Amino acid sequence: MRKKDDKKIEAIKRTVIKLIRDYGFHGVSMSKIAKEAGVSPATIYIYYENKSIMIHEIYHELRMERHSFVHGNITSEMNAKEALRTIYKSYYNYIINHEDEFYFIKQFSSCPCLYDEIQGQQYSVKLEGLLNKFKENKEIKDINNKIIDSILFSPIESIAEDFFGGGVKFSEEEIDKMFEMVWSSIVH
Repeated sequence: MRKKDDKKIEAIKRTVIKLIRDYGFHGVSMSKIAKEAGVSPATIYIYYENKSIMIHEIYHELRMERHSFVHGNITSEMNAKEALRTIYKSYYNYIINHEDEFYFIKQFSSCPCLYDEIQGQQYSVKLEGLLNKFKENKEIKDINNKIIDSILFSPIESIAEDFFGGGVKFSEEEIDKMFEMVWSSIVH
């Protein structure tokens, strides 16, 4: 059995993320991935059994990387406002600095074939747990976590996508002002 090469795996992963963003799932073949990554099609099959498994693995890996980036500075001593502000700002910075990864995750986050796999993953459970704790402590309104998630992250995604389309990068002060508006909608 051939030894796995981390550089080849990374080249394949980066290529998949870029090509899926540019052409969508059905517009990308394993041979196209191999050509763009500079490896043979047979090499891809050393690392991934098929395209579907490859997408699933890359998706979960990117979600964990994003989770670590966004939640990395949260401490148990933080109150709801401090923690959610930190997550909010980190998420904006993640998106701005990881455009291809953001679009890859976004494309597959609503995929029915991934729904069951996503449930219970650390990247799904952590925010859910934080929100539940903050609601129990009466720091935020007791509303459905999906609503809170939408209120928090949809504006950030929208302004980041505007930035990718040629808009301006928001300053830290502007992100703080946005957070204050969002915060006022979820706090008692």
